[in-house]
Amino acid sequence: MHKYAIVATARWEEQNIAEWIEYHRSIGFDHFYIYGHDNEPLTLYHTLFPYIFGPNPLVTYRYWPKAGQFGAMYLDFLRNHGHETEWFGFFDIGEYLTLRNVHNIDRFMAPFRRDWDAVDFHTLNFAPGPNVPGSVLLGRIWRAARLDVRVKSITRSAAIDIAALARSLTQHARPFWSGWDGYDLPGLRECDVLGASMAGTAADYPKAAREHLAAPGVEEAITEKAAVARIAFNTVEELKRRLDHGGMIDHAYWQAVVDQGKLDEVIRSQAVVIDNTLADYWRAMVAPTLEFYAEPARGDASVNVALGKMTWQSSIYSVQQGDILQGQVAGSANNGRKTGHFGFHTTIEPKPWWVIDLRLPHRISAIRIYNRCDGPGMAARARRLRVEISQDSVNWQLLFASEQGIDFGGITDQSPLELRTPAATTARYCKLSLDDTNCLHLDEVEIYGVPA
Repeated sequence: MHKYAIVATARWEEQNIAEWIEYHRSIGFDHFYIYGHDNEPLTLYHTLFPYIFGPNPLVTYRYWPKAGQFGAMYLDFLRNHGHETEWFGFFDIGEYLTLRNVHNIDRFMAPFRRDWDAVDFHTLNFAPGPNVPGSVLLGRIWRAARLDVRVKSITRSAAIDIAALARSLTQHARPFWSGWDGYDLPGLRECDVLGASMAGTAADYPKAAREHLAAPGVEEAITEKAAVARIAFNTVEELKRRLDHGGMIDHAYWQAVVDQGKLDEVIRSQAVVIDNTLADYWRAMVAPTLEFYAEPARGDASVNVALGKMTWQSSIYSVQQGDILQGQVAGSANNGRKTGHFGFHTTIEPKPWWVIDLRLPHRISAIRIYNRCDGPGMAARARRLRVEISQDSVNWQLLFASEQGIDFGGITDQSPLELRTPAATTARYCKLSLDDTNCLHLDEVEIYGVPA
C-alpha cells in the first residue's frame, strides 16, 4: 500500500512531467496516478515508460479518451484506486507542493494525522517565464503577492465516502478536487496548514474563503509555511497552443483573458514578488548534473559560473504587443550562446539594471560582458555601464564604472568588456546597470570563478 500518492490529469505535458514527478518524489510522495487525456495515448506513455514498469512501479498510467473530463477521471481514481494509498492529493502537472521548512511530506503531515483527515494547501500563482531550458522549476522565481483562495488537499483515503460524494456533486460551485468543505462527507475533518478548521469556507464561494485568509496574520503565516506553487502555463506560446487544442482545466478563464486583451495585465499581477524557494531547492537537488564546462578567461583556470543561473531585471521590454516575456528569458544572457543580438532587454528608464544570482559565494577572477553588435547605436547604449557585486543583494561593492563612458563590442568584433578582479574578490550576486536614463540590453555575460 502506498502512503502518499498524487493523482493528476495530463494533456500536452510530456515535456515537463518527468521533472514534476521527480520533484514530488524528492519530498516523499511514493506513487503517482496519471490520467492522460491527449488526442492519443502513446506520446505520454513513452515519456512515462521508465516509471510504469518494474517490481515497484512509481506511476499508474491510465488513458482517458475524452479530454477535459476532470471530475470523471478523479472519481475513477477514488472508485478504483483510492484503497491503494493511505493519503492522496489531486494536483495539476503545473502545481508543485512547496514545503518551506520541512522538505518531506510525511514529516510535514505528522502533526495533523491524528486529528485531521484533510490538510488544505492554498495556492501561490507563479508567472510564466523566465525559462531555463530543460527545467520549469529552475526558472520560477516571480510570483503573485497574495495567496489564491483555491486550495489543494492531502486527504486520508479512508475518510472519503465515494457514494455520498457522487450524490452531492451538482450542489457546489467549487469542484471537489479543490477542497472538500460543503460536500456530503459526514465526519471528514479538514484544516489548513496552520491547523485551523476549513469548515464553512465553501459558503458563498469564494467570499468565506477570502474571509478565512483575511484574519490577522493568517495569510502571511500560511505563505511562510506551505503552499501550492501554481504555474498555469510556461510560456505565452504554450498557452495559445493549449487553448487551440482544448482540454485546459481553466480553459474558459484563460480564453476570456486572451480575448479581452488582458493577458499582459494578468501575468504582471503574478510577477510581483521574487521567491526563490522552489528554484533554490531544486537547484540544490540537481546541481551535480548541471555542471558546465566553459572556456576560461585568459590565463585563468576558473570556469564560467554564470551559466544557467537565475537572473532578473528592473523592467521588461516588449518587442511585440502582448509579448511581454521577450525581453526576459532567464539564461538567455548567460546560456553560453552569443548571437550579437540581445539576451535581455529593459525598457527605457532611469538607471536600468540586471542581476544574476550565482546561488553561493564565489571567488571571482574575471567578468566578460558581450555587447550588442546588430545595429548602429545599439552598443553605445551601454557606454555608462556599472558593474557591482554583493554577498546579500542589499550591500553592493562597485567593481567598474566609467564617468566619461566606455565603448566595447561583442562576439562579432571580438572586443567584449573584460574586467579582471582582485584575488580576494568574493560575491554571490552581480549587478550590471546604467548610470543614466536608457534601456539596458546585452548579449551575454560570463563570470569566471570558483566556489568560495
